[in-house]
Amino acid sequence: MSLTIDESHALSSFQTIREVFFPVANTMTYLNNATTTPHPTNVLRAMEAYTRERISMTADFGRWMHQADGVRDGFARLIGGTPEEVAFVASASHGLSIVASGLTWKTGENVVLPCFEFPGNVYPWMNLKRFGVEVRLAGTPEGRVSVEDIERLIDDRTRLVAVSYVENRNGFRNNLREIGGLCHRRGLFFAVDATHGAGVLPIDVDACHIDALVSSTYKWLFAPVGVGCFYCRQSRWREVYPVQVGWTTTADPFNQFEYNFLLPQHARRYEVGNLNYPVLHALDAALELILEVGIDRISRRVLELTGRLMEELPGAGARVTSATEEERRSGIVTIVVPNQDRLMAHLQARKIHVLAFPGGRGIRISPHFYNNEADIDRLIEAVRTAR
Repeated sequence: MSLTIDESHALSSFQTIREVFFPVANTMTYLNNATTTPHPTNVLRAMEAYTRERISMTADFGRWMHQADGVRDGFARLIGGTPEEVAFVASASHGLSIVASGLTWKTGENVVLPCFEFPGNVYPWMNLKRFGVEVRLAGTPEGRVSVEDIERLIDDRTRLVAVSYVENRNGFRNNLREIGGLCHRRGLFFAVDATHGAGVLPIDVDACHIDALVSSTYKWLFAPVGVGCFYCRQSRWREVYPVQVGWTTTADPFNQFEYNFLLPQHARRYEVGNLNYPVLHALDAALELILEVGIDRISRRVLELTGRLMEELPGAGARVTSATEEERRSGIVTIVVPNQDRLMAHLQARKIHVLAFPGGRGIRISPHFYNNEADIDRLIEAVRTAR
């Protein structure tokens, strides 16, 4: 699905992108992109096109499978991998479970990860307890982890390190290059949940020595729920055996009569049966928009917006709990205020959308590149006047 001429012209400025692709900006101040993003108009058009194909039956599985290969290429360009190393799974958690269940574990081995990860990057490793695998948690309760914190927990029985690129609670950006370098030197498997980085921050799987990477699509990537992107480095395929298989797992899926179970020489070996083609149509359009705007340009824009939040929210009466160092910032800013419920009601009345963690544990603000300075000013003023 290609952008129209008018849409391509709109990419010249963020304000025009906002006006052409994001009608949600006309009805609310949406600053909750870390939970889920609104669909751009070109994504809606892609989903409508798929539905029209189904109504008229003008396409078939062959065409949809071919298009899926194009989406692999788009995601590979986003993370610096190759299309052959990209598979589509049900979710980011599913992708991590493929790694956890596909490796052959020995009793006494251990996995190291930060102590504040989203459960999707915790439970797949805890589920290995039945094999005698230990989970070791690094970092501080404040939501920060350093390469030194991780290295202190590594011993000769450590098999794997798993981290999020960006931590979901406070937006702390882990140093993938340093952690990946440590794993590479120690011969450890390095797995990354890039859900809160893919589509908003640059990623280079080779430079960071990442062996497996997953990402949801319904957050910063602008696509619907129902697909996870899964990257697995080719040199690790023999180690990560596909424990779930289907007719598309084989090298020749359309030869359905000889039962020749031969794994393909690409990451499709991790796909089971038909893919979620409606979501892949949408993801195709979303990735096109992101890649055309440019991930470096997107990153600069988002960090400008979160930088303004960090500078001005303390003066409005909020305590910023996210890391303020440039290299640790992301698209997420988390704040704590004296009366969280009152502020959330105040924001809701002004159609300003953010996320409140239960129990007064903070409010998460997450602008994307279509947001602008007026959105930020509106949020800051609402925090100030709610005191």
